[in-house]
Amino acid sequence: MQTKKLNFFEQIYYATIRPNQYYRLTKVSGGRLTGFIFLFIFLISLFSIIPLFIETFGSHGISQMLNEIPDFELSGGQLYVEERYELDEGGSYILIDTSINRFTDEDVPDGYYQCLLISRTNMINAKSYGRTQEVRFSDIPGLHFDNDNLASLLPFFYLIIIIAAVFIYLYLLAIYLLGALIYSLVGLFVNYLGHVRLTYAAIFKTAIYSKVSIRILYSIIDYFGLSLNGYFRGLIAILATCAYVAFGILSHSSEEAHREVGIPGGY
Repeated sequence: MQTKKLNFFEQIYYATIRPNQYYRLTKVSGGRLTGFIFLFIFLISLFSIIPLFIETFGSHGISQMLNEIPDFELSGGQLYVEERYELDEGGSYILIDTSINRFTDEDVPDGYYQCLLISRTNMINAKSYGRTQEVRFSDIPGLHFDNDNLASLLPFFYLIIIIAAVFIYLYLLAIYLLGALIYSLVGLFVNYLGHVRLTYAAIFKTAIYSKVSIRILYSIIDYFGLSLNGYFRGLIAILATCAYVAFGILSHSSEEAHREVGIPGGY
């Protein structure tokens, strides 16, 4: 079997612009196809990971947040915070006031989905459905924690972000290949009806490339925060990908395909 030496950008070009020439893509070697998948999913992952990295490492990231946290110290079962903090937003209420010795259930205000009250000696977490939890700092008398301790955890937090990025990449890779496997069933159906006589390996390659266009489109949409109804989004993805699969399979029956690569079915 003669393989095509298409580079990454040529594969993108044929996968997105030339579904009627997918017969070129099914002759790409297994090694080049594997490299294409890993690189393509990596670039797609960047659209998901870049906002996370900007939030984490940017000018308003974690380091800046740590600098804005008021001085605090938890020691000897008591908490000391330099400034009073209050947040009332979106059905949530948070109050940190260590000038108050202790909060009780009676201090929990009504009308909030979630309420968090923190005093010098305890913390109360209350839910709208009636569940209330109290943590007494005296139950952990040996714990000492302050701004310096929090800052020392920053490298570990960065490590967690990097590990999360790797898992996002692996997740997107697995989902992509699983989707290609499902769409290859559509390819088998088209292959049978069209009497194209492709092998399953060629059909699976077609399914892999057929997902490229819609994946690029939705990555751009997500990156710019554009809104698209979930049902409508899924329907477009299915119809577009099935169309690419059908055109890709049937492209092997064209006269051009016969002239360039010979009789279909030998891939």
